[in-house]
Amino acid sequence: MSACNCGREHGWHHATCPALRTEELPRIQVGDLVKYVPTHAHGDTHHRDCEIGVVRRIGHEGTVFVLFNGCTPQGCYPDSLVRLAR
Repeated sequence: MSACNCGREHGWHHATCPALRTEELPRIQVGDLVKYVPTHAHGDTHHRDCEIGVVRRIGHEGTVFVLFNGCTPQGCYPDSLVRLAR
């Protein structure tokens, strides 16, 4: 996990980052393999509650819908996701 320009530790630059530069963004896209890191894990990507899934779609409000072990994609805040592969 890397630090965003705002100093927060997460897997991507969030839309409210004050130093946001779009050419530097590692954007999460449909088909990406991602790890969900719940807020109570405080950025620990090895926390037992982390889950791995595949991005199925990105909603209008920036919500990322990830397919984990079920058949229905779950909505996640982008700040809680770390991109593993594309």
